[in-house]
Amino acid sequence: MERVRRDGWDSAGPRPEDEREHLADEVLAVVRRANASGETASLRERFPPAWEPFLPILPKKGQWLTPMAWIDDERIALGCWSDSSYAVVVNGDEIVEQPGLHSFGRSHDGRFFALAFADGVEVRQGWDGPRTAWLSWPSGGGFNFATIRQLIVFPDGKRVLLVACWGIFVLTEDGSTLLPLTDDQQDAAEPSRLEMAHGAVSPSGDLVLAGCQDSKHLVFNARLERIAQIGPRSSYPHFAWFSADGKVAAFNACHFYEGASIGVSVTDLPGLDTPAYKDHPSVRVLDDAARVYAAVARGDEFIIGDAYGYVRAFDIQGNYRWEYLVGSTIGALDLSPGGRRLAVSSYAGILCVLELDAAERDPFAIGTASHRELRRWLFWLGEDRVLRW
Repeated sequence: MERVRRDGWDSAGPRPEDEREHLADEVLAVVRRANASGETASLRERFPPAWEPFLPILPKKGQWLTPMAWIDDERIALGCWSDSSYAVVVNGDEIVEQPGLHSFGRSHDGRFFALAFADGVEVRQGWDGPRTAWLSWPSGGGFNFATIRQLIVFPDGKRVLLVACWGIFVLTEDGSTLLPLTDDQQDAAEPSRLEMAHGAVSPSGDLVLAGCQDSKHLVFNARLERIAQIGPRSSYPHFAWFSADGKVAAFNACHFYEGASIGVSVTDLPGLDTPAYKDHPSVRVLDDAARVYAAVARGDEFIIGDAYGYVRAFDIQGNYRWEYLVGSTIGALDLSPGGRRLAVSSYAGILCVLELDAAERDPFAIGTASHRELRRWLFWLGEDRVLRW
């Protein structure tokens, strides 16, 4: 690219902050005009999508985009968080708001969705399908829908794992069960606030992974009895997930923007109790760099989204596969039903779709993967529309 000179400033040298913000505004103005005129097809030729150039304006533009999930091969459900929360369905150029919907979640196999409304959780077979269950919110303890972090439907379509700042619960039509993560929760009459609360349900529905900043990595069986507690390899348990076949449970712990992920065969879980930071024959280190915010699995591969804005992949043995920079902290990941496209959302208000294992590598991508970004949307505050790129 040519150097740009403006008032004696050479782009090869350090960029003054006001100049960086001015350039970000100029590019954003071009994106706005292209969207207003419906001429977004050539945007990528003039301005390949990027994140770093917008850093000066992201604090006032970006918003959290999580949760996120493919509904089918064309539609993506997306949660948007800023001063308030709302949900939309993205279908190409069409963005459809979902009135009254505050959050949502899905089963591992994609068959069932849990939709969070103010008065309860509706479980449906498919996003638009018939209701399979209606579940009440837990009572007491300061819980409300604004504290939701995850909703995961069990494979029977009748139960939901609710992960919230005030506790982790299994919701059924008969009521709710609190999963105690700490001694304080075990002895308390009401749930207490949790930092970094997270959970996962196995593909078969017979195991639940859970944890928070003050716990170990915990495993519960189908009767919701604690059967394992595994010491983290970094400071604070932060995320958990399963391999595609459900045979490996994976756990991440973090320290600031760094972290470590470990894997354990589910056959080794019953009765397992390991100390923090110590080697154990049942525990293998999968990654020793990332604070994980989202994860999916395909075949023998784990794909994670980290705090630095990278999507990274390694196999179930911990062997490095690839990485791809999207930018900002990753909010959510999800594979399309066919497994060939990966949707990625971020805490900077960016949603994009990657074609995995593309025949031609994106020449402007940062990373080692042969993936290609197909589309990007900017859900930015202060705009009169979602900007397509």
